[in-house]
Formats: sequence, structure tokens, C-alpha cells
Amino acid sequence: MIEIKNVSKAYVKDKKVVENINLKIEDGIIFGFIGPNGAGKTTTMEMLTGVLDIDEGEILIDGINIEKEPIKAKQEFGFVPDIFRNSTALLIFLLVVLLAINALINRYVRKNQARLYKKVY
Repeated sequence: MIEIKNVSKAYVKDKKVVENINLKIEDGIIFGFIGPNGAGKTTTMEMLTGVLDIDEGEILIDGINIEKEPIKAKQEFGFVPDIFRNSTALLIFLLVVLLAINALINRYVRKNQARLYKKVY
């Protein structure tokens, strides 16, 4: 279960980007944030995952405080970061992965070329 209790965050003094949010998400629930740019979605996720410090309130992951026991809390969830916001970043990532796979296959073929040739012919 995820519990967000009275959480607030301000990047500039007296200008809160997240103000007094309260949320409880039960186990097994698929949940997403929807809202306009600047609504605090990313800030909330960064606090929830321990990437960003919380100014006020607390966040509990299965009863574990993300600020007091960050490693233990982080063992309770998985998170896909917002790095593939645009298709260019995703394409570059996929290209790098494909090139790495290709290099591994080529290395395997070179090492086992004679054995593979015998199997084919």
C-alpha cells in the first residue's frame, strides 16, 4: 500500500508545487496521475520514489517511511522513469540495445564458427 500524508513541496520559498496532498493506494491497484503541465505529477512521483526530498508530510510504502528507511522502502516497488518522454530518446535507447545484442551475437558466432558450420552442413 502507498500512503501519501499531508505532503507538500516548494522549489521556491512560499511557492508550493505540491500542497498538502493526501492519497492512499491499496495493493494491486493500477494508478496514474493525469493533469496539465505544472500540476505536480512528476514532483509527486519523485518524492514517492525518494528521488526528491519532502518538505512537509510523509510517504509510506507498505508502512515504511521513504525518507527514514529509503533502501527498505525502495525494495517494495518498481518504477519506470520519465526518460522516454519523446520518441527520439526511446529510439536512441532501442538502437543502443540492438547494437549491443548484435555485438553479442557476432562474438558468439566468431567463437563458435567451426562448430556452427558443421551443424549446418
